[in-house]
Amino acid sequence: MAPPRNGSRERVLRGIAVIVTAVWTGSTIVQMIDPSRQVPSTVNVIMGMIVSALFGAAAISSGRRNGNGNGRE
Repeated sequence: MAPPRNGSRERVLRGIAVIVTAVWTGSTIVQMIDPSRQVPSTVNVIMGMIVSALFGAAAISSGRRNGNGNGRE
């Protein structure tokens, strides 16, 4: 039997993505309001790495399902 579509792993990954995106967005907005407060380049690098990993994981997991959302047999 295939695992449920909205399993705990997907919720955790979605939560991480939301938190990282919120931090990155907040720091970018602060930089736009006060240009003297620059966003460290490491924040942008971490955002890129995490988002790339999450999109890759989503692409792999969606490739393992057939059109009905079930695992391939």
